[in-house]
Amino acid sequence: MRKNDVKVLSEIEHVLHRPGMYVGDTTLGTHSKWVMENDSIVKKQVKIVPAFLKLFDEVVSNSIDEGFRTNFKFANEIKVNLEDNGKITVTDNGRGIPVVESLDDAGITQAEQAFTNLRAGANFDDDGHVSIGTHGLGATLVNILSKKFIAHTDDGKKHFRLQCARNLSEYDTEITKSKGEQGTSVSYFADFDRLGMKTIDADHKGLIEKRVNDLAVCFPKIRFKFNGRVVQSGTFKQYLKKIGDVYEIIETPKFKVAVLPAETNENISFINGIDTFGGGVHCDIVSNDIATALKDAIKKKHRLDIRPSDIKNHMLFVIITNSVGDPKFDSQTKERLTNNANDIKPIFDGVTEEKFIGRIMRNDELVEPIIEALLLKKQLADARALKKANKGMKKAKVASHISASSKDPEDKILFITEGQSAISNLINVRNTSIHGGFPLRGKPRNVRELKPTEIMKNKELSELMSIIGLELGEPADDLNYGKIGILADADYDGFSIAALLVNFFSNWKQLFDEERVLLIKSPIVVATKAKQIKRFYDLKDFVAESLDSSWKIQYNKGLGSLSIDEYDLMINDPVTEVIAFDSEANNSLETAFGKNPIPRKRWLMV
Repeated sequence: MRKNDVKVLSEIEHVLHRPGMYVGDTTLGTHSKWVMENDSIVKKQVKIVPAFLKLFDEVVSNSIDEGFRTNFKFANEIKVNLEDNGKITVTDNGRGIPVVESLDDAGITQAEQAFTNLRAGANFDDDGHVSIGTHGLGATLVNILSKKFIAHTDDGKKHFRLQCARNLSEYDTEITKSKGEQGTSVSYFADFDRLGMKTIDADHKGLIEKRVNDLAVCFPKIRFKFNGRVVQSGTFKQYLKKIGDVYEIIETPKFKVAVLPAETNENISFINGIDTFGGGVHCDIVSNDIATALKDAIKKKHRLDIRPSDIKNHMLFVIITNSVGDPKFDSQTKERLTNNANDIKPIFDGVTEEKFIGRIMRNDELVEPIIEALLLKKQLADARALKKANKGMKKAKVASHISASSKDPEDKILFITEGQSAISNLINVRNTSIHGGFPLRGKPRNVRELKPTEIMKNKELSELMSIIGLELGEPADDLNYGKIGILADADYDGFSIAALLVNFFSNWKQLFDEERVLLIKSPIVVATKAKQIKRFYDLKDFVAESLDSSWKIQYNKGLGSLSIDEYDLMINDPVTEVIAFDSEANNSLETAFGKNPIPRKRWLMV
């Protein structure tokens, strides 16, 4: 080892040199997050610094822990204020931090230690009591990562004021008589330069506001205010209504759990108020237990076999518990719970209560998407019926087909839509002469390497062939539609549906040679300013545009979230992409949908 290779940093220097070890990601980037938007909790792509929320958590956690320690006799009101100049203030009506001399450092009060010493805290006794903060870093960490930090605390006897600047490199204190009102107030200006930020924009504000709503539902005994307004999320139902109108809940003294419909498996979960957005053992226990119970109920009621994983893929689980005495996490940022499952499982005893599972089963908006996805896998088993269907296929009437009236097939386009809601909007805006439609009930079946007779057993695909005028093994001539437009959500599910349709239509290469198969693009983001409108079909293009705050931004979760005007434009003046089918495309489909798993595994690893 060479001379001077080893450096010894002070606590402050180490935090400033390696802030990510303490507060997580300190870079500005695009993340998929649940945020508050127009008094609703929505999942969207936001451009944020994750560490910014962690700093806020460190401050507000101190106030909540005071509530825990006093069974919410104190610290039962917490006020959060965000100012345009970047100042954040958290105020509570707790007992205050004792303004008495520290047992460890003569001449220094416990209050001063709490704000200036990284290892000072009240949660080190490891007695199994519940708390939101456990590491003692708290406000001092925020102080170090702030350009300015001001703290007031009043213990009923004395009032302590601390003012710091330049990342705790300078500060002064003042002790006076109690002002007659106990409590603690912390104000700070985060060091935006170190966080890659310029200000607290709408994305960061939405993150903080959502976090205050989270805390309000986790701690209903605390009255939260955000920018002077009482946060009305103190009950579980109030909180859930900000996410959606469809849900089923179960509440016990130990936990609260809700199930909501979703396009993919999602979790919103809190352990002692900590946002475990990375999930963890508690999410696995709850989702697996509920999905297994629903699997058995579906089999009993509908005589259908389904995997628990397929059930979870259509559900959002909201999980709240304040009953974990010694929570363990994967990192200082506490994103994922890692306790032993045997220690956590008893907390959620009763989550599969018969009445709760029964309510879910009776909720059509929760169960029908699961059933529909499962029914897609069912096949027509009768060979005689299959033969009969093949015979009359080209002339068969399909109830869900919205037909176009023009007698010239080349004028017409068939829109294949993802779901019933999309076809409903199509009916409202289409040109009845040239626009036809057919709603998919879920993801089309993977027909790769299937025999023609097996493909024909799929009711949805056989109906699609009948509508277009296609026959397996026959040329794509004399069609009922000149164009086929694939209209799917611009997300992974939508891409998957489009790929599966291309996989199906690859049985008629002629369709691609004649450029009859089109991908209809839907805008992911619509930006408006006065009479200007900008539509973005790729999120990277939107981010690259770097629109200022004068633009109103609308994020579209899917086709169902488009305004009727946007839908009208998409149908009557569509942005399209002609889908080509060559050897490269065929190889890609073979990798994605072929029977050989090895190339697919290699592709997924890459």
